Amino acid sequence: SDLRAIYLAFAIHYYRHKKGEFPGTLDELKPYIKAHMIKDAFTGKPYSYRRRFDDVKLHSEREGEIEKFLY
Repeated sequence: SDLRAIYLAFAIHYYRHKKGEFPGTLDELKPYIKAHMIKDAFTGKPYSYRRRFDDVKLHSEREGEIEKFLY
């Protein structure tokens, strides 16, 4: 759900606060969150995540939508 994406966004920022940088992959969040949280509840697939310098993009590819940017 989109609430799961919001939770992930908080986890991403918590990781940045603790480590000084954004995670390279969502798998790096597993010590801080449950593993199923990196998957979109609607599709069952992991969210797509991209880190570029000091910016991140989190999105879901849902049926009927090419990309839905969540964060």
